[in-house]
Amino acid sequence: GQKVMPPPFNDRCIAVAGRCGHACEPPGGRTLQHCLPNGYINISSLVGDIPIQYNRVTPVFMFVYVLLFGFAVKIIMLCP
Repeated sequence: GQKVMPPPFNDRCIAVAGRCGHACEPPGGRTLQHCLPNGYINISSLVGDIPIQYNRVTPVFMFVYVLLFGFAVKIIMLCP
């Protein structure tokens, strides 16, 4: 594994369960961008609408057709 630097560990904080990294910093330290005063992350920063993406586009159909054509050629070459 990798060697871990000794304390202080305030450079290795992560958001867990929507909480900000206040536990790793002294009180009254710098404020984090999306944190509320109670120590939670604003839920609108964590969750949002995800656009639906479909595979029903021409490049996907072309790729599938090329694969099917390749398999058909292989079967024709193997079966005399």
